[in-house]
Amino acid sequence: MEWAIWCCRSFERNVSSGDTSLIVGRESSIVTQLKRTALLGTWLVMIFGIACSSGKEEDIGPAVDFDSGDAFERSAAAMAALESYHMEFTFRPKGEPLTFVVDYADPADYYERFLGTPEVSETFELILYDGNTYGRQCDAYPDDCTQWQQSKEKLAVPGGFGLTTVAPETLGLTALAFADNPETMGAEDVEGTSLVHVRGSLRLGRTILENQRRVYGNVEDYWESCESTEIFPGDDQSPETCRTLSFEEYVEEEYGDVDFDLEPAAPVHIWLSPEDHIVRRLVIGHPGVPTDNLEPESIYFEVDLSLFNQASVTPPSDYVPES
Repeated sequence: MEWAIWCCRSFERNVSSGDTSLIVGRESSIVTQLKRTALLGTWLVMIFGIACSSGKEEDIGPAVDFDSGDAFERSAAAMAALESYHMEFTFRPKGEPLTFVVDYADPADYYERFLGTPEVSETFELILYDGNTYGRQCDAYPDDCTQWQQSKEKLAVPGGFGLTTVAPETLGLTALAFADNPETMGAEDVEGTSLVHVRGSLRLGRTILENQRRVYGNVEDYWESCESTEIFPGDDQSPETCRTLSFEEYVEEEYGDVDFDLEPAAPVHIWLSPEDHIVRRLVIGHPGVPTDNLEPESIYFEVDLSLFNQASVTPPSDYVPES
């Protein structure tokens, strides 16, 4: 499973922003490497950074008779009731687009493909199936790929164990539970389907934390925090004292004094079917961005969803078992 460690370390180098000296912990297993990469620097920059508005307004569709008062709540319930779906989403923690394709099949089967960035040309694939983990790397997807490799290590929580600790795979659905101030913008055609556009706002930092809690909340070995004490000046062999933190302990240590209510509100937009409240598209802007600005540089996260109750996940037919 060396692919996983290389993948995550390369991803961290290309994604993380901020002072890496703030990150004092270290990972202790392949599973933990899969659980987190873009950490404190990216997270805090995202929370308190205010993107600049380009001034371009969104296209608003014709008026529609739709009560948006509980639109976010009803959409959250509708999405949670699905057994499977397909997602294609772009995640911009610091402006650079990171694109993923995900198939999710309830309760625990999961396929994820990371399509790379301008600086990372390789494609990485991860499959969770029946409690087993498989991974491979492709230089020119779907060709020129390494053979699938199986890991005997089990991922304790389904979903969210992709290439970044923010768990963008589940962020869109969590956002529905924390979005507020819904406003019906009108009816719009999205790829031939008539949908209702509803916009609102949320506290992005709090939403990300709660999304992480949903995914990692029961993980007892989320983070290994290590500190060294210098015995002699310039001594590079100082002994380290390490302790394992649960997710909740990590949050308390790193973010206990963060007041999320101080961050600017972030706009959230959903395009849903008025008949069943299923969400076909969701967009979250950076904090402080005007609600009518949907320029790419102003978007933190956007996802298109399809294949509702039709997506499936299968294990690779040819793989190298982990010895």
